[in-house]
Amino acid sequence: MKHAIRRPTLAVLALLVAPALLAPALGAQRQEASFQWQRRTTTIAYGAVPLGKHTLSELKSGDSWRLGMNEATTWQLAMPLLFGDSMLAPGQYRIALARDGETSASITVAGSGHALGGADLRVPGTLGTSKDSTKKLAIELKAAAPAKDAQPKDAQAEDSPSKPIAGGQSVAIDVHFGTDAWTGRVTALGGSTSTRLGGGWVLDVFAVPSALVAARATKPIVAAAIHKRTPADGAPAGWNLVLAGSEARLVPWMVAPTAQNGFGAVEPPAESWITRGTCAESATEVEEEALELRDASGKAGQFTFTFASDRLQLEVAIAEPKAAKKN
Repeated sequence: MKHAIRRPTLAVLALLVAPALLAPALGAQRQEASFQWQRRTTTIAYGAVPLGKHTLSELKSGDSWRLGMNEATTWQLAMPLLFGDSMLAPGQYRIALARDGETSASITVAGSGHALGGADLRVPGTLGTSKDSTKKLAIELKAAAPAKDAQPKDAQAEDSPSKPIAGGQSVAIDVHFGTDAWTGRVTALGGSTSTRLGGGWVLDVFAVPSALVAARATKPIVAAAIHKRTPADGAPAGWNLVLAGSEARLVPWMVAPTAQNGFGAVEPPAESWITRGTCAESATEVEEEALELRDASGKAGQFTFTFASDRLQLEVAIAEPKAAKKN
């Protein structure tokens, strides 16, 4: 699918690149695209900008569109999302659409690098045209057949078709603006039902593919998330259990900025709410396609978890997160 690329005018750059300068009354047009998998939800919230005389085909390679109007577009997820061998951790992020080439563009996820370390992630996709035209920006999340590039690279066989990730669901992200259409693909990870720990804590374990578990020393993973049934005032809503080699970390969920209509600086998780522990690995005869919880306990301010993956057993010990006392 190819486009006729036209030189953007000053007006279209204001729409595509700069924060929107539209009338406040249009704020009522904020929309949500949601998808639920195994009782966990991912949602994109955006301002449904009406179609004008300019289109996404005018966006030059290297430029970025804020993907909506008024408040910044956000992406919130209660489960990890996979694409290729990259993992987007649970949390809330500001997103935009960046054009990479004539028929390629990516959703940029601001702050995602703070969640697992490294650079911010970009969800790749294809930019083309649709036979149907929309009168305003429309974003949809829907179940889809697995895409080969949604699989961890180590789990792909070059001579075999794509196969589903155990416990996961392939999700298509469709963006339509007039006749312009962008489509990306991610996999929403499933996992075990919630486990109650001591002290009001709740644990959710994710079915991370065994290939990613084995490679966690070079690419950290989110094995689980914890939250309090009744969060304390001023405390984060929840934490990701990040495993990076022999280290375990409880890292607060990222929160998209609210200052400047969501275009303010992205703040990393507060260091005072991060705790660190250990992840001891041992061999086992168990063969699992994805990470599974074998045992969990929480008492006296300490969590202990036992996970099993393909021929691996992981023993995690980590302290309960508590903010540092103020002097």
